[in-house]
Amino acid sequence: MGLDSLGMEDKWIILEENLRLYFYRSWTGTCIYQLQFEKQGSHYLVLEALVSRNENEYKETDIGHDQRLVLFLIDNLLLGNKTAFPLRKKDKEQYEKGVVQHNFSGTAYPERITDK
Repeated sequence: MGLDSLGMEDKWIILEENLRLYFYRSWTGTCIYQLQFEKQGSHYLVLEALVSRNENEYKETDIGHDQRLVLFLIDNLLLGNKTAFPLRKKDKEQYEKGVVQHNFSGTAYPERITDK
């Protein structure tokens, strides 16, 4: 399971190995998120979630927002759903519609730019 970058505007490479998902920024190869799963019947439970706090690689510091971002990536890039991008109020006030979402997820989710 995974997602490979096809071009410059694809922002993520997502790989799975031994029930661990790795989320790499495609331009830098930096691993930002890691999720360890355990299969329980027909479902999977997240046992551990890691996020990079290296300021040279990733500047986000809000763990709640990181949780929403990684769920957005899974839901939209891996599962093909159309979940609204988790845009914060401060981002809505500071940036034009779609800029933050495009910067984060690139063209892998182009058809739905949202204010939510």
